[in-house]
Amino acid sequence: MPRASFPLLLGGLICAILLLAIQVSRSSLSLPPTPSHAKQVDVYPGAAWDSDLLISRQVVHSTPYARCEIHSVWSEDKTKVQDDWLWVDELDHVNVITYLPSKKEFVFFKQKKYGIEGESFAPVGGFQESGETGFEACRRESKEELGVATRREVEMIAAGRHKEYVAEEDEGWVVLGRYRIMSNRGGGFQTICLNRDAVELPAEVAREYGYRGAGWGGGSDGDDPDAGASDGEAQVVHRIDLGVAKELLMQGMFKEIKWTASLALSLLYLEGGDGNS
Repeated sequence: MPRASFPLLLGGLICAILLLAIQVSRSSLSLPPTPSHAKQVDVYPGAAWDSDLLISRQVVHSTPYARCEIHSVWSEDKTKVQDDWLWVDELDHVNVITYLPSKKEFVFFKQKKYGIEGESFAPVGGFQESGETGFEACRRESKEELGVATRREVEMIAAGRHKEYVAEEDEGWVVLGRYRIMSNRGGGFQTICLNRDAVELPAEVAREYGYRGAGWGGGSDGDDPDAGASDGEAQVVHRIDLGVAKELLMQGMFKEIKWTASLALSLLYLEGGDGNS
């Protein structure tokens, strides 16, 4: 064999070995399975947002709780068009501030959330169900997560008159408003309610309807890690004095803006002379 051809053969052999190694590594590479929702087109049940500035929309992805779209929109003065306007639809949701007037205490969760660093205090909250108003969702979530209602409702239940109860006439409930989450990007709407006369439901009523939160009322602050826990959430119930709640609010310990706004509006109401504080 000519001496000059040996390096070429050796180089070719090395290249062949490297190619073979790459083929083997590719065939043995374990990739995560494609999520099942990647094949869905549009499974979001809510209505699409409409505006006189909207030109067109394209669904990027959706789940049963939210939908991401790219919109083509006019500017407010209709002189320019933006074709990459990100828009997020989310199911309407609620937050409820629970207040015990006899003790001047609030009831909050301390919990972790995927998008928040560390722990945060938080009020009762959740999505509205199909056909449900924000107020109805506030009442339901309060019972499901904390096992509470207003004093008037609990008294009527105890008297066997629960069918006569009319929530809209109950002065213990205060609807503080319905608000858009992000003015330019969507995010659904939030209804904020204050239960300013909260009382724990009788244990037998809670058991009958399967309310998970009942049982926290007789204990001390932070004594029940299971009360209110649902949907895979880790929550601990805390009863917090009104003055301490103000301090926590100003310290940023309610780490989602919706929770902060809910408590701030409730404090304004309670200290405005109409809240029996």
